[in-house]
Amino acid sequence: MTEGSRKGDSTACRSCGALLAPAERVCSSCGEIVGGARHKLDPLLGEVIDGKYRILERLSGGGMGAVYRAEHALMNRTVAVKVLHRHLAEGVEEEQFLRRFQREARLASRIDHPNAITIYDFGIFGEQAYLVMQFIEGRSLKEVLDEEGALKLPRVLVLLRQVCGALTEAHALGIVHRDLKPDNIMISLRKEDQEWATVLDFGIAKVLGSEQGQVSTVTKTGRIIGTPHYMAPEQVLGHPTDARTDVYALGIIAYELLTGSPPFDCESLMQLIMKHVNEAPIPMLQKQPALRVPLDVETVVMRALQKKPDNRPPTTAAFIEALEAAAAGQVVAFPDLGDDDIQLGRDTVVAVSAEPQHVPDEHAFATAPSLSKRVRKAAAWSVAVGGLVLSAVSLFERGTREQAAPAEFVGIGMQIATLENRIVVLGVMPRSPAERAGIREGDTLLAVSGSSVQPDDSAGVVDQLRGPRGSSVSLQVQSGNDAPRLITVARDVMQTGPVDSARIKAEELWEATKHGEALDLLRKTVERYPEDADAHATYGTFLQRLGQAGTAIDQFRLAVAIDPDHRAAFYEMGYNLLMLGQAEEAVTALKEAIRLDPENLNARNNIAYAYEKLGRYDLALPHLREAIRLDSRNAAAHYRLGIAFNKLGLVYEAVREFLDAIRIDENHAQAHTFLGIAYLQLGRTQEALPHLEKGAQLNPNNAAVHFSLGEAYRTIGKLAEADVAYNEALRRNANFKAARLQLGVNAMQMGKYAEAAETFQAVLALEPENAVAQNNLGWALNNLGRFKEALVALGDAIRLRPENPRAHFNLGTAYANLGKFDEAIGAFQEALRLDPRYLEARFNLARAFERTEDPSQAIQHYQDVLQISPGYPAAQVALRRLTVQQ
Repeated sequence: MTEGSRKGDSTACRSCGALLAPAERVCSSCGEIVGGARHKLDPLLGEVIDGKYRILERLSGGGMGAVYRAEHALMNRTVAVKVLHRHLAEGVEEEQFLRRFQREARLASRIDHPNAITIYDFGIFGEQAYLVMQFIEGRSLKEVLDEEGALKLPRVLVLLRQVCGALTEAHALGIVHRDLKPDNIMISLRKEDQEWATVLDFGIAKVLGSEQGQVSTVTKTGRIIGTPHYMAPEQVLGHPTDARTDVYALGIIAYELLTGSPPFDCESLMQLIMKHVNEAPIPMLQKQPALRVPLDVETVVMRALQKKPDNRPPTTAAFIEALEAAAAGQVVAFPDLGDDDIQLGRDTVVAVSAEPQHVPDEHAFATAPSLSKRVRKAAAWSVAVGGLVLSAVSLFERGTREQAAPAEFVGIGMQIATLENRIVVLGVMPRSPAERAGIREGDTLLAVSGSSVQPDDSAGVVDQLRGPRGSSVSLQVQSGNDAPRLITVARDVMQTGPVDSARIKAEELWEATKHGEALDLLRKTVERYPEDADAHATYGTFLQRLGQAGTAIDQFRLAVAIDPDHRAAFYEMGYNLLMLGQAEEAVTALKEAIRLDPENLNARNNIAYAYEKLGRYDLALPHLREAIRLDSRNAAAHYRLGIAFNKLGLVYEAVREFLDAIRIDENHAQAHTFLGIAYLQLGRTQEALPHLEKGAQLNPNNAAVHFSLGEAYRTIGKLAEADVAYNEALRRNANFKAARLQLGVNAMQMGKYAEAAETFQAVLALEPENAVAQNNLGWALNNLGRFKEALVALGDAIRLRPENPRAHFNLGTAYANLGKFDEAIGAFQEALRLDPRYLEARFNLARAFERTEDPSQAIQHYQDVLQISPGYPAAQVALRRLTVQQ
């Protein structure tokens, strides 16, 4: 998202940041045209400010003002003039604004540092304040990022060292920048192409803010002072700012330089600025896994992005020194953060939650018999049982606790109890989800260390815990002699409901193959309980089983509208959208499923698949890595991570993942196939062959693997074997154009030009606009002596792909064979323009000049051929012949 844009009922002007009505096309504040070409005539162009500065050109416009290229009328010196948007100081009296502007401009002009912009002059022109500064030829750091993406670490350190130097000088004078961003850093070139950073706009934000070191974030009209992507939490909240505010912005810039994008983004401006207050940044490895930012460097950057200023490096000098030390592999020590300062995404709910989650069999959730974690020093344990998740939190607190009685969860069909230092299964109901998940009597669901809990023979009373999906109760062991010393249950939320009963009955009907009765029962349940999210989710699940994905999605949408935290409904919605080919919508739903359940393995797999469908393999990477972390034996995740790496050009990494997939599942046909393809890409054909052969053996109906096998054979010169493989690909898929095209190429290599021409014509019958087939057909016809037909085919090849030098060479050859040497010369010259080192084109050009009786040109081009390739025998012979004739 670009600065100043947002969705909703209003948009923000990209020039000044003022909020605009939906239909407003011209900003009433600064005159900028919204959503169209910026062709509005600037009234300042041609003006002479204060009789000294002639405005020549508008260079840029931003939230604080517009920048112009100007000329000092008396000194003939080019300068930059920044004119502030006067309306931005709303609520400030004219006299107060002018006084503040003059004070801040005077103070900023005292900054004397080679990496800080030099201010020559300032003043008031009409009702507008202006600053006159040095004019810098170069690009803003924002432009560098837009054009080049993430930068290498050494280059980032050089630029940030210069920026920090300027900021350190400013801070020593009591000047806090408050609007530091890539747009405000110019990059120019000095001698020996050394990059030089210059920081702009010192003190401007304070001119538009308050007198007490604070800068109000949002004005009365909704305009934001500052740039949302780079605002520190204290700026957002209107708290006092100091040098550590600039440290935060530096952290954002460092993050963006190293990953290619800032840590926070959002379609709503207000949501974006609140992310700075409430959310921890996405780890760099997750943001851009392929860039491999060193962990120590990331740690320093993340420290600069702490919400509390006290937890950041105290100065910009401290920040850059820590960053440089981390990059050099040195140990960087920071004060420890307290528990309240640790930035976590979401707190763990202290509850017992029973939530059955049905998924299609082929995409079932993985079950984990035991998962444990510590969050904020509180004991918290989770165990996944079939489709349910139980969380036992704070069961064992300080001191001795008495034995908890068993509890039976009807929704999952098992009875559990604490026993010594374990949570164990006392019994499992037949045909229940617990039994289907493989849970057996006597199984230990959870082991707790360090507990003084002892066995209790009185634990014979069963407390029935009956609850629909999503119900949640607090669960703790009672102290003292509270009879009957049972698990305390919040009964108001744990009651058996009619929706849960209908689901259980529907499952029974479904297993009895009474699908229609099951659907009818759930439809009536939805009609009777339209505000129950579980009713809609369950009905949607059964509809999906019958292949009615579209209708199922409607039910899942209703479920999440009622309960925005219904993780199963979000997952099922995403899965069904994906099956319908609606990848973008699937991503939105699956993101919510992952937000609610970060360890949902199938949601990770499916969102990665959705990103692959969208061609966003970079976004698939973190989810596939997380899927592998959750289940390292997941061959499918390793295989798909390999695919993502390959699509991103990381072929060696792809090979590693394909090999991991094969180690887990030696008969993974696709892993063998794509490992073979990756080896071909690396030029390791002999290693590719056995994997491609294995892939063809395991999946003989896959046309692509036969084609790839043909490519391997062709690479090592086994054209007959390659033809067999290409024909196998065509037998599986008669429209496999690439296989047919390669058959034609093989035929040409074996001198079978008639067969080749026929094959290329078959390809063109399927795909008339295939430039490669047209070019190859032209060459085959040329070799058959059908020169006029060749000209037609080659003309089409050049029309379809004019930048192909081979097509121009072939065209020149056809013209030469027809005796049209002038036309041939033009074609060969065009081939050489596209590829100056095209030897055959240069040799044929020399021959064409020789035929037109222009020996001097011919000699020159023969000499050029020999200069490139001294051992070119035909050129040597021709040059000697022409020299003798001369």
